[in-house]
Amino acid sequence: MKMKKISLKKAISSHLFLRQTAVNFFKEMNKLKDDKITIDFKGVEFMSRSFAHEYLQQKTKSKKDIKEMNMPSDIKKMFTYVENAQAKPILIAPREKVEIVALS
Repeated sequence: MKMKKISLKKAISSHLFLRQTAVNFFKEMNKLKDDKITIDFKGVEFMSRSFAHEYLQQKTKSKKDIKEMNMPSDIKKMFTYVENAQAKPILIAPREKVEIVALS
């Protein structure tokens, strides 16, 4: 199996903003014959939370063996933030008191 290296800066931009951009990137990447893909983050200066979230979602869905390299520390922090936010359940306190009544 060959390994393909893809520069995000060259493929997309040094500033990664939109969910749809991540969707489109993975759609094209998944068409490649290579099973192993290395995503090179060299030169990426900004990544939005929404792009990071969608990137992780698409990576999970992909059948490719995907690795990352040259990831700047702030990009790593954004991925960590998104992963931790997904792992924590969100509890919403009810606004009203709920009473359960047996129907018989």
